[in-house]
This record gives sequence, C-alpha cells and structure tokens, in this order.
Amino acid sequence: MAKEGRDSRSSKDGVHVVGGTHSRVELATMLSNSVGQERALEAVAAVCAARALGEILTTDEALAVLEELAQQQGVIGIAARFAKGRALLTWQQAKTP
Repeated sequence: MAKEGRDSRSSKDGVHVVGGTHSRVELATMLSNSVGQERALEAVAAVCAARALGEILTTDEALAVLEELAQQQGVIGIAARFAKGRALLTWQQAKTP
C-alpha cells in the first residue's frame, strides 16, 4: 500500500512506483557521502537548472536528474549510479497480488 500523501501508479514491469515529491536537497544528500554536500548541491542544481526544474521534483523528475548525473564521469557519476539504485529500491514497492 502506498504511503499516505503519495499516489501509486503501475508500471509496465509489474512494479508499483510510489509517486510523490522529492527536494533537490534530498537528491544531494543521496550523493553527499561520496562528494560532499556542497558539491552534491551544485551538481543537482546544475541539472535542475538545465531542465528548468524547480526546488521540488516528482519521482520521475528526480530519477531523470539522477540518471543525467550518472552519465557524468568521475565520482559524481559513480555516486549518482548508486544513488539511483537506492532511490529505485526505496521509491518502488513490489506489486502485491
């Protein structure tokens, strides 16, 4: 069952995606252990600015930001790939029969 205040949509792979909102700070925090909070905030802000996204992101927007960061070389890219994996596990729940 989806958390209160969030919607649940089925995806084609049989997994329910828990929709909701995520802040830029939340995304940066997911990266900050590897690159530091300031650098993580700068990286997230740059991608959000390029995509004309606000401070609050939908789950799809947040995953797109992490995906774009994951394409980068170096520590940011590596941290973003791990963060995206954690986000997918955290923000999705298995479809219940």
